[in-house]
Amino acid sequence: MGSLYERFCRFPSDGFESAEVSLEAEPADGVLLIGKIDAVFNDGSQAPLLRDWKTGSLGEPMDQLMFYALVWALARSEVPGVIEAVSLQTGERMRSQPTVATLTQVAAQVAELVTAVRQNWASGEAAQLRGGPWCRYCPLLPDCPEGSVAFAVNE
Repeated sequence: MGSLYERFCRFPSDGFESAEVSLEAEPADGVLLIGKIDAVFNDGSQAPLLRDWKTGSLGEPMDQLMFYALVWALARSEVPGVIEAVSLQTGERMRSQPTVATLTQVAAQVAELVTAVRQNWASGEAAQLRGGPWCRYCPLLPDCPEGSVAFAVNE
């Protein structure tokens, strides 16, 4: 952990605005989207950069980042300029510039998920467990009952 912290301290902090930013948006009755962004950077010349720090390898962070961008846009009426994941362990970076079109697609995917969950609840059937693409990279997987089962079912 000490070496991860040292690496973290070496990352540039230019334009740092805030950390651990909680967001909520209610796009429809009974649908509350919640996210927490690790860091927000803003140099004043463009829309903010949203950054998610990873302690291990990056894996596949874009679904998570796009969700954060959607919640940001709904809560703040502003599309982020850049979303970025950064690995403290490896220094890897993955960036994207969300657009209204891409966030509209993410919103449609979230709406499909909400519909599926509501239908599942209404039917009373047990939900099918599926590990997401991020489960295999999660450092908590061995200690996570849901993630371990979902990942095993998906393999």
